[in-house]
Amino acid sequence: MIDIKFFENIPSETLEFIGKLNKNKNLDITPTEKDYTKMGKKINMGYICYSLKILKMTNGWLTLTQEEKDKWTDALYNYQTSEYKNFDNYYIDPEVYSYFNKKLSTFSIKSQLKKTANYVLKKNFEEKSKHIFKTLNADNKQTISTLNDLGYQTNNPPKITFESHLNLANYLDSYDWSQPWNAGAQFSSLALYNTVFKLGFENELEIFIQNKINIETGSYFDKKPDNSRQIINGAMKVITGLDWMNVPIHNPEKLIDFCLNNKPEFEGCDLVDYVYVLCKTTNQTNYRKKEVSSLLVEVLEYLKLLYHMDHKGFSYFINKSQTHYYGININKGSNVPDLHGTILSVWAIVMILEVLEKNNNNYKVIKP
Repeated sequence: MIDIKFFENIPSETLEFIGKLNKNKNLDITPTEKDYTKMGKKINMGYICYSLKILKMTNGWLTLTQEEKDKWTDALYNYQTSEYKNFDNYYIDPEVYSYFNKKLSTFSIKSQLKKTANYVLKKNFEEKSKHIFKTLNADNKQTISTLNDLGYQTNNPPKITFESHLNLANYLDSYDWSQPWNAGAQFSSLALYNTVFKLGFENELEIFIQNKINIETGSYFDKKPDNSRQIINGAMKVITGLDWMNVPIHNPEKLIDFCLNNKPEFEGCDLVDYVYVLCKTTNQTNYRKKEVSSLLVEVLEYLKLLYHMDHKGFSYFINKSQTHYYGININKGSNVPDLHGTILSVWAIVMILEVLEKNNNNYKVIKP
């Protein structure tokens, strides 16, 4: 039998790990304590978000002085810019933008080839601009959600457009909904922007996503994906959007059935996506709750394998840190805890403790 008490204090202990990554206490945060790459050291906005979310979940934020809080949030506000074309008032890490602008310039020839392939094979290949947009949009969404979780506003909303599409539905349908992990992320972004900035898209978003409901699995897609990973992770992305909209999950029982019949991939994002779906659905219904609780205890057993007790942090993989941030190599894959692995594991633990009614330290569940 797993010792739940072991996990009750771990989230708070990770604050020590965050302190080690905050070099010189100037918010010059690194993804790991050592063996990070040059780009791993240069990127910072996303790491600040990860750190702040851990502070929020563990109530470490409440221990900071107002001056310390302002230092953290001002660091994020300073990333908002209109310097880059098509990204007015976006929060952008210039190192991330520069990386993709340089690296993907070599993609221009391939991009042209892909346009040809689109015409000939009628496949939906991503072009350079779309790839950059998705990355920067994800970073922007994460920063806005972080500030919102802490009770801070973005006074200059990012300019939201639907590119050349006529409306929101056409824009969202331009993504491949047989791959709902990616497509659902775009829905989630618009749901967050709509809620935070009161854009008035509520009805359009609700009608759109209702048309993607799959009765068999409870997930959201068009053509059924060929693996459970896409179905569950895609559901997670959509549910994060529904969470921002305060809209209930449409078929929680079907999703619970599907999750219980398809064990999780024991890897950072896959694992937390699985936990998120199970916890959110179980918060909405008591259907098969004992089975859900038993499986979540199994997940805790696995998370214990990711924990580096000497460092007070988690690694993304067993005995290996996460190596990439949106495709950018940030670490050599050393056997050390990493920041992304830590936030994901802490988030999973907090959600699980909440479902098991063992959240005795009153940890906070964040909105992603």
